[in-house]
Amino acid sequence: MSSEREYHIEKFDESKIADLENLYKAVYKKKNPYLYFTKKYDTAYTGISHVGYMAYKGNIPIAYYGVLPCFIQYESRMILAAQSADTMTHPEHRYKNLFFDLSNMCFDLSKQNGIELIYGFPNQNSYHGAIKLGWQMTEIMDCFAIPVHVSLFAKVLNRINKRNPGTVLKKYITAKNGLKNSVIPDGFSGVFRNESYSDYKTYSKTYVLQIAGSNIWISVKNGITIGDIDTNENEFNALVSTIKELAAMLRISMIYFHACNETFLHNLFKKRFESIPSFPVLFQNFNQAIDIKKIKFTFADIDIF
Repeated sequence: MSSEREYHIEKFDESKIADLENLYKAVYKKKNPYLYFTKKYDTAYTGISHVGYMAYKGNIPIAYYGVLPCFIQYESRMILAAQSADTMTHPEHRYKNLFFDLSNMCFDLSKQNGIELIYGFPNQNSYHGAIKLGWQMTEIMDCFAIPVHVSLFAKVLNRINKRNPGTVLKKYITAKNGLKNSVIPDGFSGVFRNESYSDYKTYSKTYVLQIAGSNIWISVKNGITIGDIDTNENEFNALVSTIKELAAMLRISMIYFHACNETFLHNLFKKRFESIPSFPVLFQNFNQAIDIKKIKFTFADIDIF
């Protein structure tokens, strides 16, 4: 490995969480909530955790590549899979082939641990490098944007006094940590979201709301992002109407939902809202008996939700 001449590479483990946090701050100029990475990489419910590699120059962390193990319900069986996550290189140490070195090492480690495929949703910065590494793209997800009317006065007020989402949503919040995957009843394969997965996913703050007979899983960060929905054709319009009202109360002017093509929810949204292409869906498939085109996702399956 060319990078090993100047840098050394170590397997990621729990003791390197602080290094990952420091690298993240160096790359993105911000930090995540307390214990975010500690919880995110604790995928012990799958039997494997902390799957990745960190590159160092001396004692300084300068690059990282890791994956998040999970289970995918594929046809009649469960397969051990993983999501590609948190690809980072320090801005002062780019163009050293670190992304390729760490990725290939992590792929080998994944196969050694019985992971049958890795999936990912690269941004524009990572996409071309991923293709060079042999990732296969099955589709591009669609992003549906639902505009919400918020008065100019409310927008100004929001800058002065942000409303607490928990207070506004209180009437609708359930005790659930997540929802079962909506793509599986559609006949597709998808991330298996049982209770263990839902408990793990609490590394990010989200809410499951019950509205008009439906359940909707959302995050409230820069707007409202929908992770997944349990609904039907008859309940959907009332659900959208109420979530728009709640967004207006929170002085949020846009609601987003990302979905794979041909799924029930994609069809529901497509009938009512405009869409733009969003995340490419890519796979490293280590088991050629798996047809990756059968696997679908919603935004709840992406690690940033």
